[in-house]
Amino acid sequence: MSWLYVAPDSQFSLANVPFGIISDNENSTPRPAITIGEFVLDLAGFSSGGGFDQLPTFSRSNLGVFKEPTLNSFAALGRPAHRSAALLPVANVINHLPLKIGDYTDFYAGRNHAYNMGALFRGPDNALDVERRLVFQWHDP
Repeated sequence: MSWLYVAPDSQFSLANVPFGIISDNENSTPRPAITIGEFVLDLAGFSSGGGFDQLPTFSRSNLGVFKEPTLNSFAALGRPAHRSAALLPVANVINHLPLKIGDYTDFYAGRNHAYNMGALFRGPDNALDVERRLVFQWHDP
């Protein structure tokens, strides 16, 4: 039982509380949040309002992570902090990229993957390149 009603068929029960970065019409600043049922808990607002004050397992020195525009610093705190860690309707928030990923490399080498990617860009009749033994890769710094 929770202080907040969550429908039994909700994807976001207390057993599945996803973290993300949100903003809304009243506050355009990207900030950490979690989804619970049909609501989003604004962790910056919750933290500022003393929401974590009664948690002896979450250090007050860590509260600044809920004022950052990404989850990188929060992620760096580790699983023990994550487990201890302002409700808004889900429909009223805008999700943002939660982590800044740097130095990303991707590739594909399988024929089926190459065909599917080629069909997206060149159509199914011209999906595979002439040289079918090449591994396709790209880098995004």
